[in-house]
Amino acid sequence: MRRLLYACVVSVNVVSSPMGFAADGNAAAGKAKSLLCQSCHGANGKSVEPSIPSLAGQHVDYILKQIYDFQIENRSDPMMSPVAHTLTSEQDTHDIATYFATQPVMQGTLGKNAQVPRGKAIYENGIPARGIGSCKQCHGPNGKGSAQGMALFPVIGGQNKTYILKQLNDFKTEKRNTDPSGTMAGLSKQLNKEELDAVAEYLAARRQRPHVAPPHSDIAGNREVRTGAAERAGRLPKRHAGVRKYSGRGPDGGGVVIYREPLGRTGAQVPARQ
Repeated sequence: MRRLLYACVVSVNVVSSPMGFAADGNAAAGKAKSLLCQSCHGANGKSVEPSIPSLAGQHVDYILKQIYDFQIENRSDPMMSPVAHTLTSEQDTHDIATYFATQPVMQGTLGKNAQVPRGKAIYENGIPARGIGSCKQCHGPNGKGSAQGMALFPVIGGQNKTYILKQLNDFKTEKRNTDPSGTMAGLSKQLNKEELDAVAEYLAARRQRPHVAPPHSDIAGNREVRTGAAERAGRLPKRHAGVRKYSGRGPDGGGVVIYREPLGRTGAQVPARQ
């Protein structure tokens, strides 16, 4: 039986974030507040340093989640970790994330590198003979990310190759532990060095259609998003005994990811329920 490295349903316990994922950001304010960030990530979120990610057009909630992950040491970087710990204001953090998210989305440089076709095949189809699912299932066509589940499925098409490759290797060695489903670690471990390089090369060459990111994603705050075909527009306030519920769905309609976060109880663990 073909084994897909893809989480169809994942329930995860998440500790309370100091930012709460609840405020709305102001892009104009965020531009002024993000001067330190711009010195590395670029004035418009387009990094010219290969090892530093572009943030232009990235989903707000993904940026917020990564800042939080640096703060709780799920991720570690000698430059980014100290900066993340300076962001103690919820509003400032949301403003900064919103500024970068509303910039014209990152664009790769189309090329004819021999690795691109191989990387495209792996990205779009996986390697069925080895039971490896496609990257496209979560990250969408062209690496554009997911319209739902924004904190979990980032824009990666058009990102810097050096940065993409480092993250794949960090997942492979479990240096990075930010995927609650374990899908990224499992997939990266099954791809060899040449295959990882090909995927990174393909993604770095992608170009995205221009879009305007929303000021805050649908799965943020205290709301539940229903993403089934019959419930596509459904939004309901959701509280379960002081627990936030987030849900997201991969771009192909598969792979629901659900996790709950305790409100105002740092360190508390709350069982997720289906």
